[in-house]
Amino acid sequence: DRSPSRGLGDVYKRQREQNGRPVATDSTAPNRAQATAAVARALSDPTVLAISLAEEVHAEATGPDPLRGQQWALDRLQADQVWALQNATGVTVAVVDSGVDAGHPDLAGVVLPGTDLVTAGNGQSDPYGHGTHVAGVIAAVRGNALGIAGLAPGARILPVRVLDAAGNGSDADLANGIVWAVDHGARVINLSVGSPDYSPAEAAAVAYAVQKGAVVIASAGNERAKGNPVMYPAAFPSVIGVAATGTDNRTLSFSSSGSYVDLAAPGTGIVSTYRRGYSALAGTSASAPLVSATAALVRAAAPGLNNTQVASLLTSTAQDVETTGRDNLSGSGLVRPLVAVTQAKAIARGAAVPPATPTKPTPAVIAVTSAPARAGYASTVTATFRIAAGGAPLASARVSICQAMAPATKATCVAATSNASGLVTRSVVLTGHLSLWVQYAGTTRIGPAMSAPTRPACCRTWNTAARWSLKRLVHSDMVA
Repeated sequence: DRSPSRGLGDVYKRQREQNGRPVATDSTAPNRAQATAAVARALSDPTVLAISLAEEVHAEATGPDPLRGQQWALDRLQADQVWALQNATGVTVAVVDSGVDAGHPDLAGVVLPGTDLVTAGNGQSDPYGHGTHVAGVIAAVRGNALGIAGLAPGARILPVRVLDAAGNGSDADLANGIVWAVDHGARVINLSVGSPDYSPAEAAAVAYAVQKGAVVIASAGNERAKGNPVMYPAAFPSVIGVAATGTDNRTLSFSSSGSYVDLAAPGTGIVSTYRRGYSALAGTSASAPLVSATAALVRAAAPGLNNTQVASLLTSTAQDVETTGRDNLSGSGLVRPLVAVTQAKAIARGAAVPPATPTKPTPAVIAVTSAPARAGYASTVTATFRIAAGGAPLASARVSICQAMAPATKATCVAATSNASGLVTRSVVLTGHLSLWVQYAGTTRIGPAMSAPTRPACCRTWNTAARWSLKRLVHSDMVA
């Protein structure tokens, strides 16, 4: 051994057999000559099984995480009190995102082999950094004298890469990623991604995940100042849509709002793991993993709860932070891990389970109330839809009205809001076979408005087999 830490008085180790048991002993030699002689004697002893240089062993580094003081969100969510009660050992959380850097020191031993639907692989690399940030918020190693602490220590991260190096991806990859995650053991699925366009593929994937028992959590979006469109997948039924709050517990100005928002969590100055280092980011992408971490803690505290009961527990224990009662800015309010975990542990000991409630209003019916069967070429046709929930008109519902007209190959959608009677109307100048439909909060696409595409009464003939394609993108929900 020529290491500078060792001199001629090196320690060496002998391992011998005594009564059928291996026994190791350490010895020292004051100089190299005596060490050589001692080794020779040991080698001539038939009871010595092996001789080697003694090695130092030490405890793994422990101590305060240096950046813990900058994690104001953990203080706000009473993380230290939560950790005194519960960890998330045994719960797998899927991060369906840009991948997760499994080599980050603060994620050592946390990141499972996953999948990469962008370039093929196991999801354990992250050229964008977004997924690594999300993963650290959930499960960065606590008390290892490195960086930060995740809110759900003990949880394992299942990385599912669906976003490219610029933070963009397709709805098909997102849908397939959700299905892959639940098929590979994810009990909580974090979706810090979003798009204003409804995707049947995503809707089906989310429904599958929920049916299989996963708790699905998504960022509500950062689009309030940009028209505030309904954002998917947060708007799908049974998905917990998460808004972002600031240090005053009020929702931040960029945080999207709507009936699909279920909960809120801190979403500014969130310090987490990022590209082998650390970064403070803002956005509902940073808020969603705090709720995912809480869901993981609850699942660990009360394994018998189903996903609907977990969601109900999270919303029923939230702190009201905006207008009294549920509102479109923060949903049920600020997530409270300590209260949720305390109640979960009580349930595990035999307390009554809270009644399951839907996470967001879901329309029972979207019906066409009026639409012409035929119309003249270049004439204006009007279709009216009625949105209802629980048999009653759903007023002020934010919807998308979409249309496709042959021979065009693309559908277009515009935002609309239902009136007091739950009605929305769309008028279109007819120049070809027309299909018109309405989308609302994750319901199946309704259309066409007519029993068959409207056909011009005269003058031109169009290809009745015309198709259109919806090429969609999803993107990460983080702001600078």
